[in-house]
Amino acid sequence: QSNDDANPSAYDEEDDMDPFSSSLFGGRAPMGLQSTLRALSGMMAGPSTRFRDILCNLRAKDDPSLQLCALQELSDTLLISNEDNLAGQFSPDPYVKELVTLMQPNQFGEENPEIMLLACRSLANLMEALRGSVANVVYGGAVPILCQKLLDIQFIDLAEQALSTLAKISVDFPASIVREGGLTACLTYLDFFPTSTQRTAVTTAANCCRNLPNGSFPVVRDVMPTLLNVLSSNDPKVVEQGCLCVSRIVESFKNRPQNLEELIEPAMLKAVLRLLLPGTTNLIGPHIHTQFLRVLAITSKTSPRLSNELLKMDVVDTLYQILTGVSPPQDVENTAVKMDSVLVMQALIHRPREQVYETLNVICELLPGVPSRDASKTDNLLSTYFDSHMSIGLRSPKSKENVEDRRSLLEDCKNELKRFAMILFPTLTDAYSSTVNLHVRQKVLIAQLKMLHILEPSLIEDALRTVPYPSFLASILSQQDHPSLVSLALRCSELLFQRLENVYQHQFHREGVISEIIKLSEGTLSEGREADSSDPTVMDTTADSSHVVHRESGTERDDDDNEDEDPDDFDDEGEDDDGEDMSDSEDDAPTPRNLQKLETALNDVVIRDAQAFLEVYEASHGETVRAEALRILTALKSLASEIRSRYEHGADGGLALFKQFASYFDGEALESITSSELLNSGIIQVLLDVLGNHQAPSIRDARAAFLQAFMGVSISDKAQSQSTATTPFSVLIRKLQDLLSRTEHFEVLTISHNSLENT
Repeated sequence: QSNDDANPSAYDEEDDMDPFSSSLFGGRAPMGLQSTLRALSGMMAGPSTRFRDILCNLRAKDDPSLQLCALQELSDTLLISNEDNLAGQFSPDPYVKELVTLMQPNQFGEENPEIMLLACRSLANLMEALRGSVANVVYGGAVPILCQKLLDIQFIDLAEQALSTLAKISVDFPASIVREGGLTACLTYLDFFPTSTQRTAVTTAANCCRNLPNGSFPVVRDVMPTLLNVLSSNDPKVVEQGCLCVSRIVESFKNRPQNLEELIEPAMLKAVLRLLLPGTTNLIGPHIHTQFLRVLAITSKTSPRLSNELLKMDVVDTLYQILTGVSPPQDVENTAVKMDSVLVMQALIHRPREQVYETLNVICELLPGVPSRDASKTDNLLSTYFDSHMSIGLRSPKSKENVEDRRSLLEDCKNELKRFAMILFPTLTDAYSSTVNLHVRQKVLIAQLKMLHILEPSLIEDALRTVPYPSFLASILSQQDHPSLVSLALRCSELLFQRLENVYQHQFHREGVISEIIKLSEGTLSEGREADSSDPTVMDTTADSSHVVHRESGTERDDDDNEDEDPDDFDDEGEDDDGEDMSDSEDDAPTPRNLQKLETALNDVVIRDAQAFLEVYEASHGETVRAEALRILTALKSLASEIRSRYEHGADGGLALFKQFASYFDGEALESITSSELLNSGIIQVLLDVLGNHQAPSIRDARAAFLQAFMGVSISDKAQSQSTATTPFSVLIRKLQDLLSRTEHFEVLTISHNSLENT
């Protein structure tokens, strides 16, 4: 039986029961498709028609009520819109033009606050819904009107809305706001706004302070007192954004010393130090903390006067607390500074690496530069490398003049400089041992090199009284981690030898510094360098590859990051080297040949410096001192032989020998036994054989005699005043630790990261 007759009725019944028969897409009748198309076209045409009507009503200047209704409708529509439903059917320009007009008085000079408020709100909603319309708003002339509403506040609601609208513009077009006086407008009446509005105002100002244009100095100068008050706010968000304002202003004017000195007053430096001091405030986070350290470094580098002011403000206390987490000693006049190196290194290990690096950078920039030596042609190579990255050498007459200014100013703060050296010099030695990061270690050695160059010899002697500094230098020379570190250690050795020859000439032999330098001097110079030492192209290639060293070191240790190579950290004055930008662009693709040539050149520098040092050393009666050091080493070897023979034959009476050995661990750092003598005398092997041989019948007597000699007595009061050790055994353990770190060689790989990438 056919179902043809039943089908229509079946479809009719289904249509009657279909809940979607009257839906957007119509039923199954032939007219359903047409209905769907009409509905879709209506949806497409609806918003366009509505926006056209709104635009016409906005132009109805004779009917303010109609304009008010149109503004309300436009504001509400834009509030719930986004780029998807506005793209292709909404052109911002005509609306921006009318909204900007409505924010101004009419042709009769009358102002309608409600119309102005809604017009300003519509602009904000427009930029929120259609992000690309920010440019239309700026080029439509809205910025001057918005700034005027903030400078001449007649309606507080309108001022707050204008501020919110400027905040959206400041993200993409900060310079346009600064040109129209918006930086002043945002901060002028800051105290009259509630806290939430203050946050918006300071955030807008912080955005405007990024890459300030050259002509903005008068505007920035006028807002600095307001920013100083912002740093004293109780709201963390306001303080944080105010800190960003200050740091970005300093970054923008770092190459204009005169302008920067006018902008940063001593009161501002005091506020920065107050916020940096650990434990006094929790208003700033680690990111802002690091930024403020950069502010101090840039300020110290740019202005000798402000650098001097920082020293007078006891910046050393803040820097020491940042590095160690504890308060610095107060009295450094009469007694040597007593520090627990273990606690200091533990604090440094747990401190964020960026903060440690920037703190060391501040220490370096507070001190004048070190002049380049004229010992060899290759010294220019090293000065090129360190000038462009470490601010150590002095290439231009301008920089030399700057150093002379710093020297003359430092004459007025000798007490502060003494405190600076007494507290920080020992801490820097611990900072070197607490990290494997190449750039941090370079900063430590550069800071110490500058101190050795600028301080009086008597002050250097006092600062190093508690530090086995020759052992520290010998460790660097023996490990040979990186040519730059070895070269810096050589320069420190040379300065120490020149300025305190009577103190350290003997100690250099005892600690093995001279023997390590002899090993370095016996290295083979590369044939290319010897053949082409007078070829200027070699120097040019090296200068062009100065950035490559950092990439190379990052390859060796894998702990390098972009922050360490940031030009803000290392760039010298732009006027000093016109070709530096050119070299930077050429270094983007370093070739293996350039890397090899640079490494070879740096190694040659180390060899030549070692040879030059030995020439100076031999000319200053080095043989006599060598003989005295050899006498002490011979006495230790003889003592070791006596201890071995005494207990090998099972004889008693070893206590006197151990007491004689313990006497070598009493006295000042420069008087007690050195780690090099411990190693070369063979005494360590003797102790191991005598105290560790369980088959020997006299092991109990040997151990008892050793403990009685090393732990049964205390070291002298003078020695205890300079360290945390109280017995010869404590000193022995410390010497063994120094010896271990000096002789061990291993590669360390660390994870690279950069917390400043959102700066």
